[in-house]
Amino acid sequence: MEEGALVAGKYRILRKLGEGGMGSVWLAKNQVTERDFAIKFLHASAERTQDQLARFFQEAKVAGKLRHPSIVEIFDAGSEPSMDGAPYLVMEVLDGVGLDEALNRAGALPVGVALEIVLDACRGLALAHEKGIIHRDLKPSNVFLHRTGDGSMTPKVLDFGISKVLVADSTGRNVTGMTRTGAVLGSPLYMSPEQAAGDKSIDARSDVHSLGVMLWECLVGRPPFLAETYGLLLVEIIQGERPHLASLLPDVPKCVADLVGRAIARDRGARFAEAGVMADAIEHALAEIGHVSLLGGRRGAEAFMALLGAERR
Repeated sequence: MEEGALVAGKYRILRKLGEGGMGSVWLAKNQVTERDFAIKFLHASAERTQDQLARFFQEAKVAGKLRHPSIVEIFDAGSEPSMDGAPYLVMEVLDGVGLDEALNRAGALPVGVALEIVLDACRGLALAHEKGIIHRDLKPSNVFLHRTGDGSMTPKVLDFGISKVLVADSTGRNVTGMTRTGAVLGSPLYMSPEQAAGDKSIDARSDVHSLGVMLWECLVGRPPFLAETYGLLLVEIIQGERPHLASLLPDVPKCVADLVGRAIARDRGARFAEAGVMADAIEHALAEIGHVSLLGGRRGAEAFMALLGAERR
């Protein structure tokens, strides 16, 4: 990829924004509208198997079904012939900080702010769950705190690339073409017990567990499940006793400790049924502790960045 290259005959590449294991993200300008976009490319060095390409374009297909302020918007997708058929996604440009970076800087976040972040993520995922879409890879690096034009900050859920899309077939059963029996996809630290076990029947409650783990990490500064090896971590998640938030944070409000405990329950039947139900519980907790919104205020982005010890840029 080179600066100045043209994608789809209209997106001029300006500069690289970031890079990961599977791809890179570049700032581009639409030559007709002069609007800026972010374009994600699958690495040329990556083995472009049918399964890998399906997962890459899955993100665009899912985004077409989800229009929500707390879900990153994808506008276009395709393969660029002039770049050896490089697969790409055209996305909205985000400005701010990833939740993973925010936690690296701050260590942990105030209770009310942590609840606000996870609440917005829940609201976006509630729409996904209503449409039978399970994210399956929720983690701090897939939540981005975006500075909006009005000075507030909006958490946005990213990367539905390995999402599970449930649709009813002719028999009325829920099926998906993206999951194989026994497949373990996602980030181990944030997996639900059923996902870690490779259970094909996972549903919205698996995402709820991941949201609970993220909320725990926002409050404590580390995830609730840790182990020396991948295998031991899976055993801990699948079989281990659930830790109690109040044992680490004695001053945490009981309503918050109870909420987190319910979200990360080992038995999925004890969890919130889906993200919308968890969002309702978070709203009640915020009201109970009397939290005044920080992120949604006119200077929300500035206030949040100050929490991280960063000057407004």
